[in-house]
Amino acid sequence: MFKTKIKEHIAAHNISVTMILCIPLIILFFLSFLVGRYPIAPYDVVI
Repeated sequence: MFKTKIKEHIAAHNISVTMILCIPLIILFFLSFLVGRYPIAPYDVVI
């Protein structure tokens, strides 16, 4: 019973960690999508 509790806790912790890691990736993807829609912006970044 005690071991299953630990496993449940680890599983919940892994989910929270993946959420913390995924949110910035989603934001970056969304920003790159917005930048990609306006062709002028990437060239400004490159120059």
